[in-house]
Amino acid sequence: MKKVKLKLDMDQLKQFGIEHGEKFGLAAAVLILGVFIVKAASRETLPENLSPEAIKRNSATADSNLRHLRAPPADQDVKGKDFASTVVKVNSLPKGLAEISRISQPPFEDPIKRNDPTLFKVEELRATPFRGGLCVVSNGVAAAPPILGQQSPPARVAPAPASGGLIPGRITGRPGRPAARPPVATTRDPLAGAAAGGAEATQPFPAGFTQPGPQASGEATGVYGIVVTGLVPDQAQREEYERRFKHARHAEAEAGAGRGRNGPALDSDTPKYVWCVLERTDTTDGKTITLDFGDMDQIRQDYKNPDPTLLNATKEEVNKLHLSRATMLQLDREQKTWAVQVPEVAAPEFVMEKWFTWPLPPVLLRVWGEEAAHLPQVPLAPPVAAAGRGMAPPAVQPGPGQADFGADPNAAGGGRGAAPVSRRYPPIVGGARARADAELQAQEVPYKLFRFIDLNVEPGHSYKYRVQMLLRNPNFGLEPQVLLKPETAMVAYKQTPWSDTSPTAAIPQDTRLLGGNIDRPKHQEPKAKIGVFTFDKVQAIELIKEFETDLGALVGTTVADQTVKGVADPVQRVVRDIQGKFRTPSVLLDLRGNDEKLPGTEGMTEPAEMLLLDDVDDPANPRLIVVNEAKDKPIVDDWKQTHIPPAAPAATPAPGGAPKAGNGLLPGGGLLPPRNGPQSGRRGNR
Repeated sequence: MKKVKLKLDMDQLKQFGIEHGEKFGLAAAVLILGVFIVKAASRETLPENLSPEAIKRNSATADSNLRHLRAPPADQDVKGKDFASTVVKVNSLPKGLAEISRISQPPFEDPIKRNDPTLFKVEELRATPFRGGLCVVSNGVAAAPPILGQQSPPARVAPAPASGGLIPGRITGRPGRPAARPPVATTRDPLAGAAAGGAEATQPFPAGFTQPGPQASGEATGVYGIVVTGLVPDQAQREEYERRFKHARHAEAEAGAGRGRNGPALDSDTPKYVWCVLERTDTTDGKTITLDFGDMDQIRQDYKNPDPTLLNATKEEVNKLHLSRATMLQLDREQKTWAVQVPEVAAPEFVMEKWFTWPLPPVLLRVWGEEAAHLPQVPLAPPVAAAGRGMAPPAVQPGPGQADFGADPNAAGGGRGAAPVSRRYPPIVGGARARADAELQAQEVPYKLFRFIDLNVEPGHSYKYRVQMLLRNPNFGLEPQVLLKPETAMVAYKQTPWSDTSPTAAIPQDTRLLGGNIDRPKHQEPKAKIGVFTFDKVQAIELIKEFETDLGALVGTTVADQTVKGVADPVQRVVRDIQGKFRTPSVLLDLRGNDEKLPGTEGMTEPAEMLLLDDVDDPANPRLIVVNEAKDKPIVDDWKQTHIPPAAPAATPAPGGAPKAGNGLLPGGGLLPPRNGPQSGRRGNR
């Protein structure tokens, strides 16, 4: 036997695959086809009743039966069967079912028992800053209440203010009232004033010139403040109380007395706001303080509860909530220094008690409007809305020297509200005035106006607020049997959720810069005219004076106070020259504008703009500021309308003489258009 040697050669394998590959492919295809044939032959067939022919026959039979179906017989009366007679009554349960545990809690709340209502927060809190001269009494004695917008009273010497000042409280310890303004010897004749030993000469307001807002009657102090307003959802809260208590009882004996289901609504079923907690955050230094105030009469009445258990519960609640009269007493004392009382500008049906809709302070040259209401939810009163912007309200009430703000003249004439609803439920206090206010507030309006006047703010700081209201618990003092949660009878007051935080309100500095125009004399460096706006808190007046400033120079004066001539003094109600401090820590770095005409205009040039370095006296915190002539012009125009009386008609020049050129729009140098070069013909700003 001959041995054959097996040799694996890749080339031979490739050649074998080429020669016999088709045979192997054909064999695989035949094998797969055979598998399919076997599977098809062994497949199960459908039953006879599910074959297409059988289904077709069944459908034809069913259709024939439906066509030959008989009509149903006529309706016949169905006789009922008395199942009750067949029930077998059993006197006792069978043995084994005698002990059945009762349900420990009913599946539904008892509609007669009282539950806690949902309390709604104050909505849309706003904060609006303001400043001005606050009309105050002289030497602690209120002058006769003037009429808002009235002409100036007879000139007189202003008495020195009372010693001391605004009473510092627990809020932040406000400093006392600014130093006394220098007395001004007013006279109708300027020459007579000069002859009487050099006293400052003044003139009465010219005919037709009036200043808006209240009159100071010779005494005012400069203040900064913020008006905080919000919306109390009164209607939603009333509807919630009605839904909760419409079918509820106040005591066990009320079911037979007509106070059970569908009984008359009682005073406790109406929301009663008793306190407010206002939280103020100074975003400049991060300090947060709390101001709280409210209806102290109601709290005193709760303290007089004859039930010692409820009395102790009230004291514990007051201590837990830190309710204090300190803020309220301080604010009340400050109101008593106001010389006049400003009429309410919000529609009366939206106004709450005085502690929640705070009275408006008499600020010189200010007519309260939209910022003191809450448009559009709380509209203005019709007389205020009809007067228009810049007009004074038609009347003013007597000042606090004659009657205390918020004092109830009828408080001694009897108690508020109805009799107690049970022996443990104390009454809601008040007098005839409170009942009249309640009737007015009962009008269906969606919201009530929350308003607070914060006069304890500092210039250069920013503030934001949030508020929380306290309501008298409608279930306080009731029998536990009528309450779904008996423990709520020992809670005197309920807190609403905190409101959303108000937008930040910034208090401006005492002094700010206003952009003027630029003088560009030939072959000389340009000079910028920059106005200095200052609020003099001692004299309670705003002043503007313009200074011509070189590049790199300090804006304002560094030597002595400057005099602004011919200013209408809102305190003395006369026209006189007033000295003011116009010192600023700002240096002019660069300027532009007033050199090229704007395209498509008739001689108007680009408004002036200045770059200044502020706070140069504090090199560690430099600050760049930009002032623009066009943006600052409305400030100057508003100031001129209330502080600069119209000039007398120019005298006819003598024959051969020429009228003397005017010195400017403002006394002592106003914001003037350029007088040199091609800019002299410019008409205004863009």
